[in-house]
Amino acid sequence: EASGDFNPIHLEDTVAHQAGLPGRIAHGMLIASWIGERARKFLQTDAPDSEFKIVYFQTRFKSMTFLQDTISVGGTIKQWENHVITLE
Repeated sequence: EASGDFNPIHLEDTVAHQAGLPGRIAHGMLIASWIGERARKFLQTDAPDSEFKIVYFQTRFKSMTFLQDTISVGGTIKQWENHVITLE
């Protein structure tokens, strides 16, 4: 409900099967939130300056995540200068 996406392919296996999918797919915003949370944890625990905060977050959905999939979230520091860290 938090995402506002009530598309039945996220909620009903029958509808997902009718759409040619093996089952329901996770909401993209769920995966995006996990990425954002991992970035927040990095800034909180791994960055030397605890004053960092997320001020901009962008994502692009490249594929579907099925409910039985195992999720792994990682990233790299793309740029770090003038008290700004860009993570990818």
